[in-house]
Amino acid sequence: MVVVQVRDRMTYKPIAVDEDAAAVEAFDTMVERGIRHLPVVDPGNHVIGVLSIDDLRAAFPFEVTRETRLDSSERDQCSASASPTR
Repeated sequence: MVVVQVRDRMTYKPIAVDEDAAAVEAFDTMVERGIRHLPVVDPGNHVIGVLSIDDLRAAFPFEVTRETRLDSSERDQCSASASPTR
């Protein structure tokens, strides 16, 4: 029996987002990289959470997908309405 370990499948040096980053910045990173989840790190670069595209869907005042490109008016709406949840 072959045992596959997590370290054999995980992503080394994952792309992460700072806890104080704008939601739009995190969304742009997801779209540009074709990913659905981002580790969220504190100033010491310790993972403190995970942000998903679904988290952003809930926060933004319009529908978004991994393929969505935000125009300037949508970016303005995100800045005004998206607030962090803790």
